[in-house]
Amino acid sequence: MLYVLIAIVTSCLTVLAVKFKEKPLKIFLGLTAIVIPSYIASIRYATGTDYFNYLSLFHDRHIKDVEISFIFIRDIVNLLNLDFNVFLFIYSFITNAFVFFIIFRERKNINVFIAMFVYMLFYYTLSYNLIRQSAAMSIILFSYVYYFENKKFKFGLLNLSAFLIHYSSIIICLVLMIFSSVTKFNKKFRYIIYCLLLIFVIKQQYFLSLVNLDFGKYNYAINEFQSNYSLFPLVMYLPVLITAIVANKIPHDIKDRMSKYINIYCIGFILIFLMNFGGNNAYRIAYYFTIVEVILVGLVWKINKNSRLYYINIVLIVYLLWKFWYIFIKLGSTEIYPFKSIM
Repeated sequence: MLYVLIAIVTSCLTVLAVKFKEKPLKIFLGLTAIVIPSYIASIRYATGTDYFNYLSLFHDRHIKDVEISFIFIRDIVNLLNLDFNVFLFIYSFITNAFVFFIIFRERKNINVFIAMFVYMLFYYTLSYNLIRQSAAMSIILFSYVYYFENKKFKFGLLNLSAFLIHYSSIIICLVLMIFSSVTKFNKKFRYIIYCLLLIFVIKQQYFLSLVNLDFGKYNYAINEFQSNYSLFPLVMYLPVLITAIVANKIPHDIKDRMSKYINIYCIGFILIFLMNFGGNNAYRIAYYFTIVEVILVGLVWKINKNSRLYYINIVLIVYLLWKFWYIFIKLGSTEIYPFKSIM
């Protein structure tokens, strides 16, 4: 289908951009890898849950209760007498560009093809709905590099940029401040915390019943995926976490970095669990953290490639394809299927 084809083409172009040493060719291939999915996103019609909401926001210039970057881009596009599809292209270009930047930055540590493929399957398709937030998410993903390297100014600057695109990204700094305190504990204690959280996720109804807390009235909010909300986070996100934790023979030079990506992913996993109480808002905030699976899966694939756990890579890619089919095709999440075009 179209989305898988675009994912394969974009991933191949990204690999070529990384492989070639000639700078002009590298830039051309990298730019092409960014432009192609951006163009496809721009020519869609009535594809994506919020398509018509954004169309209305684009044409109604009196609406000001949105981020300043949205107003700026909208007004510039209107001033130049360009149409809504150019507006969509700009947002998609920003989103795809920062993902390309992080993959290029981590190219020595990851399988480039797999990393871009994972992004295209899940977060590129998600951007058809969460247009502004997806752009902010990609910037946040790139900013994690500087967070890991303790380059506070660059990390803060990128977070400010993300905030100007979507205000929800302000939560990143607050969550990471709390997270930094937790990571000061030794490794064994952190794993105990993660295991206890996992047990709580699985048996949450039992534990809540012990204190007579009834959260049933919040179940109405969990309607996007129409699934068993207690098990959904486990089925959709736990396999990636498990494969990352059991990865074998992690090179010393990337072991610390991988551990940090796993920790960030765990934050997203915990926030997804909170969806059971706070509805889809918690889920959308979690995307700022779960998006690191783009890099995490690329790391796992490269680590396991030449080890006795290579078969896990095959299982993982089959699982990811199933996950894409289940979320976007079977459940119809974000309403991206079937793809409809203005052409």
